Amino acid sequence: MGSRTAQELASVKVIVTDPYFLGAIFFYGLSFIVYYLSLAHIDLSKAYPLFSTTVIVALFLISTAFLGETISVAKIIGALLCVAGIVLIFTKG
Repeated sequence: MGSRTAQELASVKVIVTDPYFLGAIFFYGLSFIVYYLSLAHIDLSKAYPLFSTTVIVALFLISTAFLGETISVAKIIGALLCVAGIVLIFTKG
């Protein structure tokens, strides 16, 4: 039983020291700070959709560029509709 605990701790150490994990934690923290600071300048009704859409489109682009996910017409149309929605939200009218 003692060796299993040591093995589990070794697994946790591998995960916690992984550069991708550390990068994810860094960017998650950075996004929280940017979102928090942006609320001083943008209404919540605009800030939340803006950041949500930014994450969706960024993940689409990153997963295609770095993870080799396939690009489909539906994904492109979906990303464009997300961006169009943000444009409509920020348009005065």
